[in-house]
Order: sequence, then C-alpha cells, then structure tokens
Amino acid sequence: DYLLAAQYANGGWPQFHPDRSSYRGQVTFNDDAMTQVVGLLQDIAEGEGALAALQPLRGDAAAGAVERAIALILDLQVRIDGTPTIWAAQYDETTLQPATARSYELPSLASAESVAIVRLLMRQTPSPRVVDAIENAATWFEAHDLEDTAIERIGRDGSRPSDVRLVAQPGATVWARFYDLQRQQPLLVDRGGAVVASLADMSQERRTGYAWYGIWPQALLEKDLPQWRRRHALEGRRADNP
Repeated sequence: DYLLAAQYANGGWPQFHPDRSSYRGQVTFNDDAMTQVVGLLQDIAEGEGALAALQPLRGDAAAGAVERAIALILDLQVRIDGTPTIWAAQYDETTLQPATARSYELPSLASAESVAIVRLLMRQTPSPRVVDAIENAATWFEAHDLEDTAIERIGRDGSRPSDVRLVAQPGATVWARFYDLQRQQPLLVDRGGAVVASLADMSQERRTGYAWYGIWPQALLEKDLPQWRRRHALEGRRADNP
C-alpha cells in the first residue's frame, strides 16, 4: 500500500516518500530505486514465490502500477538529435527532464541504472516498442564503451581504496557511470559540481568514494541480451525506426 500510494500519476516513483523535498521528489532510477519497486510490484502481480499470497489482495493494483511505470520508462529513454540512447539517473517529476540530484550528479546519461532498466524491460511482453527500447539501448552501450581500458583500485583506506585510476589493459572494457547530454562523452564531476577532465583531476575523496567507471553493461551484452533474443526469436533484430 505504501508503494502504491507513493507512485506519481505519471507512473514514476520519487526517491523518498512522503518526504519529497529537494531532489527526493524526483523520478529516481539512481541506485535502481524505481526499477526495484517496479520489479517487486510485478512479482506481486504475477504471484511470484512468497509474494503469491499478495496477488489476490493487491495483484490488480500492482499490475496497473507496473503498466503505468513501463509506459513512463519507455517515454523517458533520452533522445539526442532524434536518436534513442539510454536513461538518466533521475528526472524532474513535473517536466520529466533529466535533473540534478547531489552536486556531483548532474543531468546525464546513466549507464549503470540503464542496465537495470533494460533488464526490467526484458521481463515485459516484447511489444515492438519494448523491443526497440532494448535494442536501441544495447546499440548505445556497444558504441560508448572504453576499449582496452580497466579500473585499478590501489590499496585500502578503511572501506574504500586509497586511490582509483584507469589503466591500459588489452581486451578489457569499461563504461563511465555518466555521459554528458551533448557529446555523449564520460562526465566526471567533483563535489560542488565542478566538471573535471579525468579521475586524476578529481579530489581524492570523490575519486575513491564513487563508482565513476564500471563494467555494468558487460554481462547484459554478452549473456542476457543474446538469451533474451533467442527466447523471443529476435536474434539479430535491430530497430527499424530508431
């Protein structure tokens, strides 16, 4: 009931409820907030496992909430120069435009969160619009990896590494956590909102205290997506009308 009450009429969820002050009220994919809510409600709607007991009580309401959420997610896939890309980490709850959260979380394309969104879409009935969203996101991931590059975490300083840097490593691939909304290039932002050119230019506190690079799309592209295509006889399909 709490989750159903927290959903916006547009289909999204805020990061916090009922406290929606500051960025807490934004439609939030950051840290998989909204995708996990939708997944839980879909489990209820479909009577999955231990949640089967809730299906007679809240199954219809949960299914309606999931339907509204998926429709919004499809609408929120960011288009740049008319081409679908991936998703932002958070959106203004009124304008539904990519928004700033913490000072170092500027409006941008968010790779880690978009992987979770694609996996959620892969759970849905593969309508033409759902298929196009998944395939367009996969195409974007494939085009925006950093090849022959790896993340090196140096030492330990309590719960975090003492330093982090990118290093050349043949055959390795990473993605930036965020990409800017103009050139679609890695976006690194220090505490206070200052955009920096590289990890080396960032304060140590932010460099070691946030996941600026990772391999989030790797398993999706290499394993999950091929399995999904085979399951739905979609192997090799690409959107005809991106």
